[in-house]
Amino acid sequence: MPGPAWPFPFVGHLLLLSNQPYKTFLDWSKIYGPIFCLQLGSLKTVVLNDVQIMKEAFGLMETSGRPPIKAYTQTCDNKGILFTSGPEFQAIPRILKRLGWMSWKMLPWILSFIPQKIISHKH
Repeated sequence: MPGPAWPFPFVGHLLLLSNQPYKTFLDWSKIYGPIFCLQLGSLKTVVLNDVQIMKEAFGLMETSGRPPIKAYTQTCDNKGILFTSGPEFQAIPRILKRLGWMSWKMLPWILSFIPQKIISHKH
């Protein structure tokens, strides 16, 4: 896949981005085309710089998720709410709604519960 050559160790192409990365991506799309690849830190990243291509790509289930975060997968074994993706992520709002967690009636209880957990976790 086309893209800028020779990523720097550890940071990849981050040093080549301006303080307005979208302008850099626009310039690169004129050189490499509407789809190109670059290295952002340790992540190989594909940039889609065309609205129609984005609609096609993100309409597919395979490309509409989030990349796995290594620290989370190692510590939480991909279980939990924060970084889930795919069918599990889509099911969470339905489950929470059924349990009443998204109800305004539950808000005072949730807000009172959080400080208790923070205090008990410190000790």
